[in-house]
Amino acid sequence: MFQFALMIGAVVGGIIANFSFAWVMWLSVIPQVICFLLSLQMIEPRITDKASGNIFSHLHLSALRLWKNINLRLLSLNSVLGFGIGESTFNFRAAFIQTLWPIWAIGFGQMFSYLGAAFSFWYSGKILKKINAFTLQLISNIYNRLINIIATLFPTVVSPILMFSTSLNYGVSRVAESTLMQKEYSEEQRATIDSMNSLLESLFYAVFAIFIDFVGDKLGPGKSFLIAQLIYLPTIFISWKLMKMNKT
Repeated sequence: MFQFALMIGAVVGGIIANFSFAWVMWLSVIPQVICFLLSLQMIEPRITDKASGNIFSHLHLSALRLWKNINLRLLSLNSVLGFGIGESTFNFRAAFIQTLWPIWAIGFGQMFSYLGAAFSFWYSGKILKKINAFTLQLISNIYNRLINIIATLFPTVVSPILMFSTSLNYGVSRVAESTLMQKEYSEEQRATIDSMNSLLESLFYAVFAIFIDFVGDKLGPGKSFLIAQLIYLPTIFISWKLMKMNKT
């Protein structure tokens, strides 16, 4: 459902941005206020079971499990790289598309991208029942890298459409990744390891977002986007290694 919300926001934002970027920013405050008011109505769940030990020993045990479990370590590395580079390039993509399409059209393009992602989440369960999650991750990774590199190397009005097509496997890929990681977590450290991954993803995203913007200022959006895709390539090897290690 959040993909459908993004779809509506992309269209509305694209139309308004054609007249004023400032209005886009100010209007985005409204849903933030609504979310804040909703958060005030949330009730803290009751603690039904108390665990012994302290937070530092728990973090140590969680980090140890993350390091010793090779499947979990590679999945986490793939997740951190994928989120940091993927989200940065996704947000930066509009700068490249703007060189090929008018501003008002970018929002409509994003609309179809989010619509594809929404359907991808919808049919992800059926696909995962037929294709192994490790194999699916590898196929999705190869397709995304290939499409984005071709679209950037040969920039035409069709390039954005090719880029938007990668959304058709976004939901499936995310569900596959989550499924694989949940299987590797222990019950005691499930929330902690997931939080550690989220922290690493956010830190790497913060660094890479600055990097891709800096390169974009120096070399232009197209070359910056291409460099990001090339840096992304090692994740294909990680996905391949995970698939080979868990081949049944």
